Amino acid sequence: MACCGDECMMLQRQGWITWSSDEGVGPANAITGWMKPPVNSRVRYLIVLCHGHGNDASGMMWLAERWAPHLPDAVFLSLNGWEPCVLHPGTRQWWSLRDRTPETDRAGAARLGPVLAETIRIATTGLGLTACDVALVGFSQGAMSVLAAGLFAESRIAGEVGRAIVSIAGALHLAEEASIPSAEDMPAVLLLHGDQDDVVPLTRSMVADSRLKAMHVPVTLTILPGVGHEVTAEEADCALAFIIRVLQADA
Repeated sequence: MACCGDECMMLQRQGWITWSSDEGVGPANAITGWMKPPVNSRVRYLIVLCHGHGNDASGMMWLAERWAPHLPDAVFLSLNGWEPCVLHPGTRQWWSLRDRTPETDRAGAARLGPVLAETIRIATTGLGLTACDVALVGFSQGAMSVLAAGLFAESRIAGEVGRAIVSIAGALHLAEEASIPSAEDMPAVLLLHGDQDDVVPLTRSMVADSRLKAMHVPVTLTILPGVGHEVTAEEADCALAFIIRVLQADA
């Protein structure tokens, strides 16, 4: 989503820079967003943020502002959804939810996964980093997207895209026979979900937790009492602690 002039100026004053994967994947598959340089001059980590359906990159930027003092060597990349939102004009979506069924969700995630994975790889290599330096964070449909890209993108080995994945109020969209190619370094996954979520029910993360455990993915499910379909400060702090622990495990 192209921001208006005033919004762009405000984001630029806050240190955000426009970014696009266009040169790496071509206009048809390009994903745009905003990148915030690290507090320090040294770049050690990349934190990728993916918003929910009917929002845009600005919806996740507050996490970067909250986390930056604790990750001073991190670049934050807040991405816009791959497509204009059909149900909420002027916003973005990762895939359409019109005429939604489990089959259309699985098809949307399968189609998006490789494109988002390649987008993240373009950003990672452009910063001189590797997948071990990357954390993927998503909310709602953005959470479903980072799980698709970070674990199940077609023709890839788990671990090539990121080292840590945080899914907030998300779900897995997989065929029953889906599996993860074996790899030495599986991404660590944190599933955060409120028990009062009436948009994406808690059971979706519970199912994801069970399926990922069965696939030998290191996954943790944290249930937030009294939390609905939102990203709370408590969830933000849980996610930050997880990201720091995983990314700095070898420090």
